[in-house]
Amino acid sequence: MIGTYVAGKQIEPLNDLYDAEGWLAVMPETLIPLISQDGNIYSVPVNIHRANVLWYNPGLLEANGVEVPTTMDEWFASAGDDGHPRPRVRLAARAPSAR
Repeated sequence: MIGTYVAGKQIEPLNDLYDAEGWLAVMPETLIPLISQDGNIYSVPVNIHRANVLWYNPGLLEANGVEVPTTMDEWFASAGDDGHPRPRVRLAARAPSAR
């Protein structure tokens, strides 16, 4: 869609704004090509949300003798990725299907 506006000379590059504000240092690298054409940036994305959240069940961990993990390595170890043949705590469970 940006290409239509660029070809019609309806928008101007925002590279100077990105440089002046330091936005290239904080924007996700994979986003820039989506808002660019021929080396020029033509959009300022807004409402970009990331949900880097990991939920856990404290009762389930306690019932299995597992302390609340504070790192991803601890999280995977608590799930059995530490050489145990069977996970101590399942990372996910599938509900039985209705029959």
